[in-house]
Amino acid sequence: ALTEVRGEFCRRFAEYFYRAGLGRRLIGVLAEKQGAYRTRRRSVWLWRSLEVVLDPLSREKLLRLCEENGITRLYCFVSRVENEPYLLKHNWEFGYLLDLCRQRGIEVYALVGNPHWVEKSYREEIGALLTSIVEFNGRTQEGSGGFAGLKLDVEPHALPQWKTPAGRGRLVSDYLEMLDYVKAVLGHQAAELKIAADVPLTYAEAPLPDQEGATLFEVLCGRVDELTVMAYVDTPEAVVQGSLPLLQVAQEHGVPIEIGIETTPGRPGGAFAAGRSMEEVVVALDRVYERLAGFEVFTGFALHDYSSLVQLIERSHGH
Repeated sequence: ALTEVRGEFCRRFAEYFYRAGLGRRLIGVLAEKQGAYRTRRRSVWLWRSLEVVLDPLSREKLLRLCEENGITRLYCFVSRVENEPYLLKHNWEFGYLLDLCRQRGIEVYALVGNPHWVEKSYREEIGALLTSIVEFNGRTQEGSGGFAGLKLDVEPHALPQWKTPAGRGRLVSDYLEMLDYVKAVLGHQAAELKIAADVPLTYAEAPLPDQEGATLFEVLCGRVDELTVMAYVDTPEAVVQGSLPLLQVAQEHGVPIEIGIETTPGRPGGAFAAGRSMEEVVVALDRVYERLAGFEVFTGFALHDYSSLVQLIERSHGH
């Protein structure tokens, strides 16, 4: 009981100083509950990866932000530039960033995908990109950093066909076929990469066309290693209420789940951070944590995305 009282005192003490705009780094530690909360992960999506990878100052800024905000996982976007995979054209630069991340205890996943990946015409592109990731990892020398996993951000619900039951059913089937293809490519190349997928809250209600009573989220729990629930809603309470049903299903399957939070103003869920400082966002996340901490599969929070997070922090401190 004394530990809980002390943890609550620290949180309220931190909130007081947050509102005064003081002691970002120190107070960020105090705001965390004692014990378990410190083991919960914080992740961030890095979509504009080339801007960071190719510029030393931007690279250092990213690493500093991760250190100061307790971020221990990075979802680093890889794609193609001038019809050549990032990891071939800029192999050394990506390798160097991953080495620096490894030295600082930051795990890096290769972030890939777009909604059209569910289409069979994209199979060749998917295969080539996955091969570039596997080969990149294979070329890293012992002690060097490679990608720890694959982060699939394939969102068929963003396509217009999703709006009708028939179209949604076809997209669900195509999505699962795409996932099977990804796993087959990685399996053929004996790649030791965890597969994590981004999913919206609505997948808890998306039915499978050939399995009565089953949902897309339930099936994904059995097909991937990890899931990030994009809980892009506007309040801490809405995050909790939206996430609870998915965490309950994930708990039954033993699949690790992190909760994604949108920090980009003007986007769905962007109001979660609107009008708040970074410190106040941390306090809000602490309230969400208190409600979800009972789930063993709950691994922490993922912040979307790095560029918006930088702007949020700069606004918080008058830059």
